[in-house]
Amino acid sequence: MHNSLSKLTIGNLLNTYSELPQPMKYSKTDAGFMICSLVVKHFLGIEWLEKNVYPHPTKGGILRLDADKMENAQAQAFRVIDLAELLINLQNIEGFDQLIYRMKTHDPESYLAELRVGRILYINDAHFRFITPGGKKGDDYDLEIIYPDGMIVCAETKCKIEGTEISAATIKNALGEARGQLPQDKPGVIFVMVPQRWLEEGAERLLVETAIAFLKGTGRVASVKYYVEPLAFSNGTMSQGHKYKEISNPHHRLYPNRNWDLLHYKPTTTKIAAGWDALPEKWIRLINFPHELGTHENLLPAPTENFSCPIPAKP
Repeated sequence: MHNSLSKLTIGNLLNTYSELPQPMKYSKTDAGFMICSLVVKHFLGIEWLEKNVYPHPTKGGILRLDADKMENAQAQAFRVIDLAELLINLQNIEGFDQLIYRMKTHDPESYLAELRVGRILYINDAHFRFITPGGKKGDDYDLEIIYPDGMIVCAETKCKIEGTEISAATIKNALGEARGQLPQDKPGVIFVMVPQRWLEEGAERLLVETAIAFLKGTGRVASVKYYVEPLAFSNGTMSQGHKYKEISNPHHRLYPNRNWDLLHYKPTTTKIAAGWDALPEKWIRLINFPHELGTHENLLPAPTENFSCPIPAKP
């Protein structure tokens, strides 16, 4: 067993921000990144940060900071900020503590995918919980989702790393593996996190056609849902989008011809920070903290609360 994680509030973060050195506060970017690093440290620990985030002369990784190229440095810094937002926004979802424990002890990329799918569900006001996989075929899925009509659906997440080559076989293998982890007596859906490069290289049609062909051959999977969060770097600014595609299975053995679409929220054109796509107001933004909090500033607890995470030395 492992201990429950202590929760963080905006008040915790603001009090920590007030203790930052004044020169750091002059830079929204530096102060915001420091706060986000402390959020990640709180949930995942300093050893995890050293292993997966801090610069290293030979080791890479999706979150590893690397200033050799400005675009890479911006993208990787954003991913750390994004992870901090995922952690603070999803910390009260059932099963979160167990997911973070697994993320500490295994390759983090698949667990990042689970958190990102959690964000999709959260911003779409879906009720869900993270599941500790059962470790056996048919009982090894990642989430349970309650549809608006009360239907409970099991969900498995898959992520394809950026270097993976695009092919129907690659997609079909991922879907087939996910199918084996879902139960046969309940409706199941598969979320696939797609590399941004795949969309840039025109793979959307291949993704849809492969999912349709796959669903024709199974009565277990109710829907395939593709999701991508494309990053773009232009004129010194990093921006992020959210794109998804849902394909329902008309051949589902329990509920044929049902529409299993769940996602409806689309970011507006409103910018809460230059170059950043807006998310629902309930989503706490940590970019440029604390300047983009919006109405969350009204949720502050007593000023005596503090954030029990000391400021680390620069790596």
